Amino acid sequence: MSEFAAGPAGRIERVRALMVERGYDAIVVRDEANLRWLTGVKGVFDYTFEFPHAAFITADQCLFHTDSRYLNSFENQSYGFNRGQYIEVTEALPGVGGCKPYRAWKGPGTVKLVITGSDYQPPSDTLINTVQTAIDPTQNSGDGIGLAPIDHEVTVVGAAGTTVNISTTLTFASGWNLTECLPYIQSALDAYYLELNSTWSKEAGLIVRVSQIESRLLALAGIVDISGTTLNGQAGNLTLDKDAVAVRGSFTNA
Repeated sequence: MSEFAAGPAGRIERVRALMVERGYDAIVVRDEANLRWLTGVKGVFDYTFEFPHAAFITADQCLFHTDSRYLNSFENQSYGFNRGQYIEVTEALPGVGGCKPYRAWKGPGTVKLVITGSDYQPPSDTLINTVQTAIDPTQNSGDGIGLAPIDHEVTVVGAAGTTVNISTTLTFASGWNLTECLPYIQSALDAYYLELNSTWSKEAGLIVRVSQIESRLLALAGIVDISGTTLNGQAGNLTLDKDAVAVRGSFTNA
């Protein structure tokens, strides 16, 4: 792990270590990109040729001059990455649908990020590796090279998929049968699982509900009644593991 603290405090420590190494008593930072890196604040510091923003760093002081318009950016900024920031940063990456962060999962300074793909299904290995590299490259874990703060060792894993096998008894309208209805049934189930899985990152664990399945199937053309529905061989709702999403399985008309 790095000897420096996480977030802007750690970055200032790194700057001060460099100052000692090079014999500087103080430095002034005025470049917009460097100020963003130093403070951790994003979406501020509009560029003007007057350079209204500046940081002044000495061995025992760090002063920052900026326009009062940006005060709220600092008041709202949570340094060192909290749970919300991990979710925001990770879900902004291409291909990611949801993210659940877990702190200290392998001791102090460790973070586990569980992700889904943009379709809210279990992610591919390629996506997991891409997100890992963006957040905290494995070969330099904890060094702050990725988006994660210094001293945070982050492990990215994929959400598990729980296959939902449905057995039920359908009554069809005249002229309809399972073969004709099955494509519509599968589409209705896919829509339900997409809606359900999209809430995964905000829930302790997802619940696949029989009432939701039955009401959606009854809304389809060709189906007039439904009864005796079981999920994975059991009557009642199906509660998934906290890090699992629903995946469509088999459908049987008993």
